[in-house]
Amino acid sequence: MDLRSYINSYPKTLTISPTHKCTAMCMECCFGCSPKIQHILDHKHIKKYIDQAMAQFPSIELFVLTGGECFLLGKKLSKIIAHATSYSLMTRVVTNGFWANTYDNALEKLSPIIKAGLTEINFSTGDNHQQYVKIENIINGTLAAYEQGIRSICISIESQPNASFTSEQIKSNASLSPLIDEGSLKIIDASWMPVKNKPADSLEADCRKIVMKGVTKQPCRHMFNNITINPYGQMLACCGLTVEYNKFLKLGSVEHFTMKELYDSQFKDFFKFWLFVDGPEYIYEKVMKYRKIPNDFFVHECAYCIELCKNPDNIIALNGILEKELPNILFRYKMRTSQLKI
Repeated sequence: MDLRSYINSYPKTLTISPTHKCTAMCMECCFGCSPKIQHILDHKHIKKYIDQAMAQFPSIELFVLTGGECFLLGKKLSKIIAHATSYSLMTRVVTNGFWANTYDNALEKLSPIIKAGLTEINFSTGDNHQQYVKIENIINGTLAAYEQGIRSICISIESQPNASFTSEQIKSNASLSPLIDEGSLKIIDASWMPVKNKPADSLEADCRKIVMKGVTKQPCRHMFNNITINPYGQMLACCGLTVEYNKFLKLGSVEHFTMKELYDSQFKDFFKFWLFVDGPEYIYEKVMKYRKIPNDFFVHECAYCIELCKNPDNIIALNGILEKELPNILFRYKMRTSQLKI
């Protein structure tokens, strides 16, 4: 059964991670990023992927370069941003800010990228990150971006329990608070899911259990909305925190199939559709009930997803549940997306 006719959803974002190499080696990095990794996707491949995505998905509005650390592309970074800008896309980079050790250095690094058309910049920081990149770098980078006209800046802060560095310390910073007040700078308490740093090709993501309940029971907001490509030319079903550990979310190589073929293949997968409708925690609870074993609690929705997929017994249970559940899933989706006129 092909579910395409049920889903009125098209990708709005193209996300490319050119490398898992990073200047930091955060203990809980979800992709196992490290300075030891050498592979970086050639900028010509990235430009080719942008061309292919725009030819096949005119719905795309935003191009995101993440990592690893995308600033390790060096001067090629501005060429890639310029190429995406030529399609009138909004453009975003996600970075740890290692390059902004002084305000002048931050201005120098950002200037060619902003001239190339950059519209948004996201900084990642927190306890883990600051072992390698100090908060002063984030402040320098933020102020330099603002000085050069960027009005969509985000600082994402690890929000694990008992964190030493919190979003309140950013919000109270005298240099940054005016930018927050005017809406140019957004501060996010980001989910920092406990995953011990290990190679991203391992299916054994160690998502340690934390007895606290977050806002995790929600539909997967990434499914069907993103074209995501990793440093090895694999297209992924989402950009979630455990996607690299989950073989069920790896769609295939963009060197061997078209992006549209890989994207459309998702509509033959009831599991992905269920993630889209109800989210992984809801499915996890259904599977545990079916297997008659107690639920565990996890800090992040992506932890539920990998927990579902890495246990073969859960896969067997999913196959047993889906046929019975599918009519209800389709009904909930139709009700959610119906435009009722009264």
